[in-house]
Amino acid sequence: MPWLFGFYVKVGTGFMKRTCLSILAISLFGGLALPEPGFAQTNSVATQTSVARFDAAEALRTSATGKADLEQSLAMHQALVGEGYLRSMVPVADLLQDLDRPLESLLTWERAAAFGNSYAAVRLATGHIEGVFGPASDLETGVRQLKVLATDPTNERAVFALADLYTEGLGVPQDGRRALALFSELASGGSASAMSRAGDLYLGELLGKPNPEAAIAAYSSAIANGRDDDVVNLAEAYILAGRSDEAVALMDKAVGLGIERAEIARARWHLDGDFGPASQPTLGAEYLIEAVTQGNVEAARVASYEYVDNPQLMSGLDLEKMIEVLEGAARDGNGSAVRALARAYRRLDTVIQAARVRHRAVIDTFGGLLDEDARVVEQIYAAYDPRNHLESSRQAASILETVHGAPFIDGMMELRSIERTAFVYALQGELTELGYFRGARNGRLTSRTISSVMEFCRDVGIIDMCRNGPIVREVSEAIVTAIADRKS
Repeated sequence: MPWLFGFYVKVGTGFMKRTCLSILAISLFGGLALPEPGFAQTNSVATQTSVARFDAAEALRTSATGKADLEQSLAMHQALVGEGYLRSMVPVADLLQDLDRPLESLLTWERAAAFGNSYAAVRLATGHIEGVFGPASDLETGVRQLKVLATDPTNERAVFALADLYTEGLGVPQDGRRALALFSELASGGSASAMSRAGDLYLGELLGKPNPEAAIAAYSSAIANGRDDDVVNLAEAYILAGRSDEAVALMDKAVGLGIERAEIARARWHLDGDFGPASQPTLGAEYLIEAVTQGNVEAARVASYEYVDNPQLMSGLDLEKMIEVLEGAARDGNGSAVRALARAYRRLDTVIQAARVRHRAVIDTFGGLLDEDARVVEQIYAAYDPRNHLESSRQAASILETVHGAPFIDGMMELRSIERTAFVYALQGELTELGYFRGARNGRLTSRTISSVMEFCRDVGIIDMCRNGPIVREVSEAIVTAIADRKS
């Protein structure tokens, strides 16, 4: 597959010749003179001893509790590759990626792909697309490689990944019909996963108006081909098609069979009235509360939202038990649990003891598990103490000075919702950095502040909107969006 080997790879701001990178790739395996491209993944060197050592290295990798275990697994797999057991090349590439050694991971995927490993070829392409190789990642290269791989209809991984690109519009124009055609091609060959993804497209808006009946057919086929988890998706399609009785019966059956997600989805849909006339909100609340009592993390996450929206129905919820379950999940690295826990402390501060202090502790301890947008919003809330307005304004503004794009916009709007003068204080700082505001930052809408805001609005083309006042929500959002554009 000569297309896998360009002559140069971009690293940082410079270029390194491929021959040099190939030497580095060989050095990863102890100087082994590797076979020519096209060498089969399974080879005669593989012995019973090699298989046992491979299994031991994989067992260490899958049960790793820290970096040391991953490093040891990597050394074991590299030794196997050095002895000619090429099956270990894929785990080596994965481990290098896990250990934040992106360039070495890239080189290893390239070598594995060159030896005829189709899985490695797809991972190489998608790695470029997803940017996992750091500065050496190249979106165009990844898309080009994936398109070539997908010309082979038997390469289901490549076809599936290309369909995903068209669904997301990543590196190619977003095209639901193109994605559906690819998923349908795979489905005709018996791919239950592709049938499921076709169902997702039918339920979404990428094809235009949702088509729940077509989704029902797609999910039913996926289930018939072994994807039991699609029972929940099928029930949702029934709901959208107005077939609520069938949806309830299906979810009751799914819960009885122990299908993942079914119990909590059924409780939520009853509670929110999604089953229409067949909904039983009180029963849904009872289901959810019981699941929290049993330590179900997803139930605790959903309950944290439902308690805010339906406090009377959820009055029997033990909030401290819910918090205990979510905190346990947070300690296990569950970012969704951290987000739900932080939101609960914010929204239920009148019923949870010491909610603000506990919120701050959660963000300090587990904030790194949140995506940047959510993390900045929670940091702003944690930073603001109404008992110390000026210092809180300074802390919030210092957080916002370090972020860009959507996290900056969301953080500024969160600050505006908490305290308007703190928002103005941050706004004055941002306009100072952009050269518009020349005065003391005090959080007040002084004539100088308003003048600088209007000058900025005029320059970015939103002056008519800004005349309504910078504190009006729509105007505030337009201003901070324009500032974000200037900061990026």
